[in-house]
Formats: sequence, structure tokens, C-alpha cells
Amino acid sequence: MSDWYGPNSNGLWSFMTSFIAPEDQTLAPEGANALNEVTIFAGHTVTFDTQDGAAAKSRLTADGETVSKPADPTRSGYIFGGWYKEADCETPWSFETDTVTADLTLYAKWTPKPVDPPPAAKTHTVRFLDGGTELASFTVREGGKAAPPDEPVKEGYRFAGWHTDPEGTEAFDFETPVTGDLTLYAKWAALPGGEDASSGGGSSSPGGGGGSRPAAPITVEPSEHGTVTSDRTGAAYGGPVTLTVLPDSGYGLESLTVTDSRGYQMRLSSQGGGKYAFTMPGGPVTVRAAFTALEEEQNCPSRAFPDLDAGAWYHEAVDYVLRNGLMGGYGNGRFGPDNVLTRAQFAQILYNQAGRPAVTGGEAFADVPPGAWCADAVAWAAERGIAGGYGDGRFGPDEPVTREQLAVMLWRHAGSPAAAGRELSFSDADRISGYAREALRWAVENGVMSGRGGGVLDPKGLATRAQAAQMLKNFLEG
Repeated sequence: MSDWYGPNSNGLWSFMTSFIAPEDQTLAPEGANALNEVTIFAGHTVTFDTQDGAAAKSRLTADGETVSKPADPTRSGYIFGGWYKEADCETPWSFETDTVTADLTLYAKWTPKPVDPPPAAKTHTVRFLDGGTELASFTVREGGKAAPPDEPVKEGYRFAGWHTDPEGTEAFDFETPVTGDLTLYAKWAALPGGEDASSGGGSSSPGGGGGSRPAAPITVEPSEHGTVTSDRTGAAYGGPVTLTVLPDSGYGLESLTVTDSRGYQMRLSSQGGGKYAFTMPGGPVTVRAAFTALEEEQNCPSRAFPDLDAGAWYHEAVDYVLRNGLMGGYGNGRFGPDNVLTRAQFAQILYNQAGRPAVTGGEAFADVPPGAWCADAVAWAAERGIAGGYGDGRFGPDEPVTREQLAVMLWRHAGSPAAAGRELSFSDADRISGYAREALRWAVENGVMSGRGGGVLDPKGLATRAQAAQMLKNFLEG
């Protein structure tokens, strides 16, 4: 057989170098009849411009046909967002319905991967003691300044300030940055002509003995659907107080706060059985409680965990996350409602909520080996832009999540929706990190997160598992 020729008399066709023709053409050997003719159909070249991503091969397709989709390209530090008809990526290309009618170029769309901020700042505990009694305890960020609690009162004595030593020789300057855990001691000076009834003399440093202390009132505000009682109507400075919470049938405790005259919340410790204890400050306090309706008792997964209180504020939220498979307990049979939530745990929670989809790739982190229990969840969260690394190749799976970090991850999981524009009115709004401000505005605006009482949002505070359960419930039911 002689060579094949195109439609031109001298158009020798090369099967090694010739491509699909721009218009229908017929090839035939010289002198051949029509039965030996071969028709080459018109086609077009589709070029894939990855716009700084890994190269993708061009494809040939027949006129009026769809083009097959190439493998998703990759680009360091970015998330691939599909193929578009224009370089500025305004109109997406559909590989199922769009057809090729001319040579064309499709463009890859990229979104920068978010880089999470460094781990939460180191914090220190500042304790205030009078003798052997702890009057207050606050958490202060590394390099921050401690704020004194209400000034204590002692009959027959004048409060002489807070000191760094029990003997009261070194006064503490509250303008000093806090760089480590700190214990401060109350110093007392006897009033002129006064006498300490318990010591028999006017000691200027009563530390361990202490005179009689006037009782400050304890006000318990009435609540609907439950009652709160105090074991006393008033207590002296530093005295222990126990509250008993009794919800009505079908209700559980939603919140319980004890605030002093300046709006500071006292630290409550659960004693079990609906009892909570706190230490009396140097002034009156107000107790407030709120109760919420519970679901039917037979549908209460919290009862499987001995450390969960069915009357606690978190009960309904923990039931919700347990019932929906978002969270579970530890291997020791406990739930750990007051345990601090970690980055890996929250990534796993969101991964569970998404239905645990297959992970095709995702960024690799040096501190998350492929066989780790959270490996798929971390890869999924990074791939979706919900949680990234720290920029040094680490994810920090065991590092605690702050309240603002938790809000940011939920916000990204929701698609980073815009807030309505209302500014946050909390007294500590200036402590919100710049990257988290929009997320917290959205979270507060939509009831996902609320303040912690006294007009405080506490963005840098660490989130507990119980708090995360409540925010998840608020987010998913909102």
C-alpha cells in the first residue's frame, strides 16, 4: 500500500506527528477508491493552566464532546478549588455538561491554606491566701498583670496589702508582669486601741490566728423550675459555703454562678449530688441559677458515665453529642466533662459530624504519624482548611484549644460566613486575636458561644469537653 494523504494533493499525513484535525478531513492512499478512505473527525485541544500548581497534561477531544477531568493538581500552601473558564476563576467548568467547540484553556482555582496561630500563650496561677485559707485564685497570661480581688476585711485590723512572703516583708506591685505561678499573702495591721479577741493582743501580723470576721450576706435569687439553697445566709471572709441545687422533675441545671460586688465570678467546685462549694470573698455575693427541660430519662446516654451529673448545666449538650456519635468517653469509662479539649480531639469531633469521609491526601504533619488515632481527622481538617499547622510542619494534636480557636474551627467548618457587623461588647474584647474576631462575632451573634458572666468573653480561656459539647449543640441546632 502506498502512503496516506490528506485532502490536499501533496498533503502527506504523518501518523507520528499529525493530530486531530481542526475540521473533518478524509485520508486515502494514492489512487484508492472510496472504500479505502479513512475519515479523521475534527477535534480540539484543551489546555489546563494550573496557575503555579503542578503541571497537568493537555487533552484532545472531539468537537461537541465533553472532556475528561484530569487528576486534581497540587500546590504547596493552597487548596485546589476546581477548574474555571477564566484566569480570575469566575465561571466553573462542568466536566459533566460543558462541551468543547474550540481550542480552550481551563484555569485552576486556589485558596490559601489557613495557618493556625501559635499555641495558646502560657498561663500562670495567682493565689491569694490569708493564713492557710485560699481566698481567691486567678489565671494570668505570661507577662500579664494580676488584678487583686475584693479587699478583705477583718474586725480590729486594717488590711495592709498583698505580699509575696507569709511574714509580710515584701509588698507585691500589681504592675509587675507575671512570669510564673505566684502566691500572695494578706498582711494585717492592728487598729489603734484595737485588740484581736483570739490572740489577746494587737498583733500586726495575725496570719494563722485571725480575729472575728464580719459576715457578708449571701443572696440567692429565685429561679424557675428548680431551687438553690445555701448552707448559710452570710459568711465571713474566707469561709466555706456550700450550695445545694435541686431541679424540678424533668429539669436539669443549665448554669450556676456566684458573683461578688464587682462582677467577678467565684470558682465553684462540684461536690457531687447537686452540691457546689466556694470560698467567701470579702463582701456580699449573689447566687444565680437557670434550669432547662430534660429529655425522657430512658434516652439519657450520660447515665453511662459515673462522672457526669444529670443535674449539671452541660447535661443536655453532652447527651446530644453522645447520642449523635460526635463525642465519646475515655477508655476508663469516664467522659471527663472538665478536661481540657485538645486540637486533635476537636478535629475528630468535626470529622465524626461530617460522616468520616474518605481522606484522599491532605497535608502531612511531623507530629501526626499515619497510624495515629486522629490521623484521618487531622488530614481531613487540614484539607478542608478547618485547622492548619503552625507553619513549622507541626499540627500540635495534644495542645489545648482556646475558646477563640474553637470558635474559629467551627466558623471555618460552617464555610466562614460573614457576621452581621455588630461589634462585640465584652469588657475583654481587646484580648481577641485578630484572626479570630470575625469568627467570634459570628459565634456570639448566632448563639454558638456566650460570655462567662460579668461581661467577660474569655477568648484565651481553655475550652473544656463540656463547653465544646454545648457549643456543638448550639451550632448544629442553630
